[in-house]
Amino acid sequence: MQVAVIKLERELDLVKDESDELRARYRHVMAEKGDLVKRIRREEELTTQLAAETDQIGDYIALYQEHRNKSNEQMKEKDMMLAELGSQNELLEVELAEMRMVLAELCARLKATTKQAPPALREGLIRIAADLHRPLEVMESIASAAAFDGAELMSLAPTARPPMIPDWCHQSVTFREL
Repeated sequence: MQVAVIKLERELDLVKDESDELRARYRHVMAEKGDLVKRIRREEELTTQLAAETDQIGDYIALYQEHRNKSNEQMKEKDMMLAELGSQNELLEVELAEMRMVLAELCARLKATTKQAPPALREGLIRIAADLHRPLEVMESIASAAAFDGAELMSLAPTARPPMIPDWCHQSVTFREL
């Protein structure tokens, strides 16, 4: 019987050792499980945060594309306006050149007429004819000259209308109306 008791004690010791080993293993597994649960929670939080940031990035991309499209439209409009202004500038330069030619011809005729004008008026007419950059001032100065009636100047104007000059430039206007 002692042998049976010793066997039972040995078996009990083995069961206790196995039980202690199982408890230690159970504690270890539970600790690992706790660590894994914490890690999963952190990863879920990270995933949620990254998903929110991804949505935000998508919103930023949409805003960027919208802004870029608006900028491209504005640039196209600006380019169109610059092209239009360029063509208008060319037309105005052509008109200006034509007006300068007409004004130069008018001044040449005025200089020719000046030779026949009385000496008191001759000096003022020469000075006026030299000023090609201010045609309205030229006409006003001529119109204000006491001995000059303006009809003579109108007869000196060229008879053919150059192209590209608006119709209002060719209306017959006396110097008194200016």
